[in-house]
Amino acid sequence: MAAVLREADFRTNAFAQHENHRVSALRDLIAALRGFKRDSDRATFTKLFCEAITVLELDDLELARELKVSRPTIGRWARGESAPHPLGRGPVLATLVRIADSKIKRHTSGLRFEVEEKATV
Repeated sequence: MAAVLREADFRTNAFAQHENHRVSALRDLIAALRGFKRDSDRATFTKLFCEAITVLELDDLELARELKVSRPTIGRWARGESAPHPLGRGPVLATLVRIADSKIKRHTSGLRFEVEEKATV
């Protein structure tokens, strides 16, 4: 019985560490998005945009729906072939921040649930 509990504790701890890492990456992304200068060059936008796609774990179709652009547009932005006009980058960045914030809330609510569940055992 004790071995089973230790294994469960290890899995819970590993899960919590993974979730903490994800939340940290999401918070770093939010800081980078908020600090981005809209008049930066296309390459700088592309680098941040690709980082956001990776950290947010979104595919082109999901991101296109969220940003209200076509899937090929997402591909062009990710490849650096084009980028939103500097005046249009604000809404794109704000949407990415909103998605990241939503994911943080989901991840942290799951951590609280795990802790509460463990406390009742």
